[in-house]
Amino acid sequence: MTNPYPQKKNYVLKISMTHIHNSWKFFLKRSIYLRKRRNIWRNRFVIRQNDPTKITFNDKEYVSFSSNDYLGLSFNKDIKRSWKIGLDRYGNGSSSSGHIVGYSEEHELLERRLSLWLGYEEALLFGSGYSANQSIVFSLMKRKDSIFADKKSHASFVEAAAFSRSTFKRFVHNSADSLQTLLQKFYGDKNLIFTEGIFSMDGNFSKLKMIHEVSQKYDSYLMVDDAHGIGVFGEGGRGSCDMFQIRPEILMIGFGKAFGICGSAILCSGDMKDYLLNYSKNLIYSTMMPASQAFALLESLRQVKKSDHLRKKLRRNIEFFKEMTKRYKIPFLHELSKSGIQPIIVGNDQKCIELSEFLFKRNIWTQAIFPPTVPFGTSRIRIVITACHDVVDIEKLVLSLKEFFDQNEYEQ
Repeated sequence: MTNPYPQKKNYVLKISMTHIHNSWKFFLKRSIYLRKRRNIWRNRFVIRQNDPTKITFNDKEYVSFSSNDYLGLSFNKDIKRSWKIGLDRYGNGSSSSGHIVGYSEEHELLERRLSLWLGYEEALLFGSGYSANQSIVFSLMKRKDSIFADKKSHASFVEAAAFSRSTFKRFVHNSADSLQTLLQKFYGDKNLIFTEGIFSMDGNFSKLKMIHEVSQKYDSYLMVDDAHGIGVFGEGGRGSCDMFQIRPEILMIGFGKAFGICGSAILCSGDMKDYLLNYSKNLIYSTMMPASQAFALLESLRQVKKSDHLRKKLRRNIEFFKEMTKRYKIPFLHELSKSGIQPIIVGNDQKCIELSEFLFKRNIWTQAIFPPTVPFGTSRIRIVITACHDVVDIEKLVLSLKEFFDQNEYEQ
């Protein structure tokens, strides 16, 4: 059986004189070597079956704690039925950009219902959250503008901001004081502040009220990426911003987590939507999501709205996991996380791999996360609790963690 977390190897870079004279080959060989040498090489695994709590890999079943499908809607029968109806009605693809013939009545209806649900003038659909975040930066932010992002912001936004022509500064994680200091020093013609509703690697909430107050004080626009909060928190699943009673000027929501499908949307003002429709290259030059997908997302939205019972089950599972880990004194937990994301921040890369392998041998699938996805020295096992897990699954995980840490003494 193939182990998805192989033992650390001593990789040797073999380069011939021919490679030295071929800049492309040298670049690729050296880049691959450096990742393997530092033990942060990424692999993809061929999964035969992947539902919210179980996966099949190499003909063996594992309890999965890696899925972001918080409510289990990726296998919801009504959503699957809607997608099938949408396929019969609209076909497989949209065939063009939304600016040509790709924008259908289902897209329009989905945007309208999202904006009404979340209390915005408009909504604008994108193919992914990555694309949506980058679109905001590349289309809105100019040379004399300034961008301020939390240091733990998602790579999609950070990458775009770093390559933009604007001044880009990162404030101390969740620190309104740090943000205010940077605003006073680097205030631009237009100022955009970016944070996340729930941080994807740590699982903790952003201090949205405090960040929003600073944004208002300095006449800035606040953008919140709530990919991990929408559908899970707030009244009827309206997300982190609803939970903290704020309304940022730009809200990005994702459909690949609690909604159980994929894609994203930007919630904003009417003027902002009109601007993006005319200036966002990510939007203008991309094929529109299929109308069948929009049709399925309408059903997914309906399911999210009525899933208070699943949100309660998720909260109970999170509480049970935290109670169990406290009882058995599991170390390295991120105590501030109140979401389904419950990382065990081991720190050392090799120790993180050892824990991954230990759980893998006990038919538990977890995701080991290494730099540069997380800061150096904070390698971790990213555990995700969903509403679909039962107490037996969680007990098995926690008892396996206890067994591992009983056998291996690590300084916390």
